[in-house]
Amino acid sequence: MTRSGSGKHLPLFRLGPMDGVDSLSVFHAAAELGVECVIITSPATTFVSAGYFDNVRLVLDLKTIAAGNIPIFRRRIGGGVVLLDVNQVFYQVVLLRDNPMAPRVVKEAYLKFSRAPIRAFAKIGAPVEYRPINDLVVAASGRKISGQGAGVVGDCFIFVGNILIDFNYQLMANIIRLPDEKRESFVRLLESNVSSLARELDCAPPKSDVEDILAKEFMAEFSALIPASPPEKLLERARKLSVYMTSEEFVFEESERRHTAIKVREGVYFQRD
Repeated sequence: MTRSGSGKHLPLFRLGPMDGVDSLSVFHAAAELGVECVIITSPATTFVSAGYFDNVRLVLDLKTIAAGNIPIFRRRIGGGVVLLDVNQVFYQVVLLRDNPMAPRVVKEAYLKFSRAPIRAFAKIGAPVEYRPINDLVVAASGRKISGQGAGVVGDCFIFVGNILIDFNYQLMANIIRLPDEKRESFVRLLESNVSSLARELDCAPPKSDVEDILAKEFMAEFSALIPASPPEKLLERARKLSVYMTSEEFVFEESERRHTAIKVREGVYFQRD
């Protein structure tokens, strides 16, 4: 793989909406194959993504999820449970760990790879600020509008994030395992602390416009980034991983995490019990 750090090209894969959970399995596939890249994509359907250390049986309302025929995908990096759907755009950076572009300090990685999304939000008309360590928040209100994460998969460093074009607060509350009397309180906390472009701009911009602006800002930030078509082996591996990473064997693997609280944004948690 050629290296941006050595002055050579780094591919930008614009994959558009992807079926099922492929929009997340694709960056895992890139890491497994050692394909360094930046990916911009989105889900074509709704699914739930759990962090690697999450206790899925404990934190999710599995009856509601099954009734809605909503897949559960377990990531190989940490973080909490998130609801993902067609109203989001993902950006994913995959670099070999010894690539000079990959910062050795986690905080530096967040600062470096947040710059392009921050400028994209400004161009769209919804200025945001970086809120250490995971979030981008609306500058005027402090509401979260992008969640980010970083980690290591195989020999690769991973940085991922999303742009919320719209958000279903009620469904997010419904998929979490909570006492019924607490669910509406959770909805209100979400509404107070999570936003979207539709909410900030009174009208959701076309997803294609968001993707165009995001791609331009990543290319402005990293001069080695060049639009390219993904290798077929990457897409094939992503589809295979989608099957495994939604399997009961992987999703329901034992975890000792207790989930006494649900993180809404940096510094804001909802007590489940």
